[in-house]
Amino acid sequence: MILENLIKQITELNTLELNELIINLEKYYNISTKDFIDTENIETTLETSKLDNTSSSIQKDIDIYIESILPDKKISVLKAIKNLLNLGLKETKEIVDNLPNKIKTTKSQEEANDYKKELESAGAVVKFK
Repeated sequence: MILENLIKQITELNTLELNELIINLEKYYNISTKDFIDTENIETTLETSKLDNTSSSIQKDIDIYIESILPDKKISVLKAIKNLLNLGLKETKEIVDNLPNKIKTTKSQEEANDYKKELESAGAVVKFK
């Protein structure tokens, strides 16, 4: 059971974390993997992984949810959603009548903040997930 958990945790590591684990194991056991591994290839892989990790952290999906609407603000929130998402009145009303509700997924933090600002100024309570 312990070994299975350990293997699961190791498989969830990214390349940089796995490299750190290998370095620490080499130090602890006083061994070297250089005799078994092409280190030039690893360095290239690590540089690629650094680039991948940087770009993936920038491009995480941001789900924009309307949690609730302030009293007497339903109409202004309906208008804001309709304008932001280019929806018809029926689709917009379905979103507002079934809160909390995800209204958009974006990769841009700036776009998410713009949506939040617009919706909150109309009277909605907005959360990101």
